[in-house]
Amino acid sequence: MKKLILTSVLTLVLSAGSALAAGVIAVDAQVGDTAEETGYGVGFGATVADATREAMQFCKSYGNDDCDVGVSFEKGECAAYAVSRDYYGVGHGIREDLAVKRAIEDCDDNCKLVTSACD
Repeated sequence: MKKLILTSVLTLVLSAGSALAAGVIAVDAQVGDTAEETGYGVGFGATVADATREAMQFCKSYGNDDCDVGVSFEKGECAAYAVSRDYYGVGHGIREDLAVKRAIEDCDDNCKLVTSACD
């Protein structure tokens, strides 16, 4: 279980050799009381840097002022981000359902999925 720190969000960088593509889930550090109130953006690119730029652009385009990388993932992987009022969790896996399960387990029993994505 991890205490939610509103000023910074965990960055999880998965390493698996050279990747041809990457994905990033960016989240607003000022999360809401529910998963539905948490701002986020998902981006994809040839590199994590490219995916980060896209995810941050989408996150901020919805009026979120404090976006940061929540989780990144490489080609062939999935990632998920879950929150509750006091905690957050991230997960990754080779299938989306595994990433979601791990994000919820990394959080607490009251966490709800914000988003998940696969590359």
